[in-house]
Amino acid sequence: RGLMRPKVAAAPELANKLDDHHWRERASAVVDLGTLGDDAACALRGIARRLEDKNWRVRKAAAGALGDLSTAEVWGRTPGKLAASAVPELVKRLADADPNVRRTAREPLDALRDTT
Repeated sequence: RGLMRPKVAAAPELANKLDDHHWRERASAVVDLGTLGDDAACALRGIARRLEDKNWRVRKAAAGALGDLSTAEVWGRTPGKLAASAVPELVKRLADADPNVRRTAREPLDALRDTT
């Protein structure tokens, strides 16, 4: 995504921004958390909650972050706890009202299918 990786210590601070009143802050927080790999485990539920956000951009960002956290590069061929939690949330988003959210949720699932 071309973003700098936030420090691990920033994960709790980013998780707090998931409930910010402005959609841009929420979207930015989920994108940044998606770059943390296993260090984002503390915020996985919060990211998943953003899949229900009223703003489609936040939902899309959350689907992308969960996708980033569940790719084969993160956990290899055997899913870890983080990926095992992220995949069902992505599947739910395949029925999202917004096509951008559906596409973003589908991409990592397709990539996972192709690696097995």
